[in-house]
Amino acid sequence: MHEACSVCGEKFEKEPGFYQGAMYVNYALSVAAGVGWFIIIYLLYGFDPLIYVISFSIVLLLLLPLMFRIGRLLWINFFVKYDKNWKQFNNTKK
Repeated sequence: MHEACSVCGEKFEKEPGFYQGAMYVNYALSVAAGVGWFIIIYLLYGFDPLIYVISFSIVLLLLLPLMFRIGRLLWINFFVKYDKNWKQFNNTKK
């Protein structure tokens, strides 16, 4: 992971362990995906726990890298707000 944004210079690592909270966001995303996948499997196959567990495990493994990044993105966006005038106040760039 980069230390700072190459465009605006925003530091990504706010403090040691800052992104540990992203695990909770990632957990919530996983639960939401599990509920959504359960509804899909229930509508297609009825209630078959074996089909659900196997298929959701595969889907979760495939989505893991994407959900990891989305969790970190959502976490940092809770604390860093967009400023439309950032170029006026940015002294780190040319």
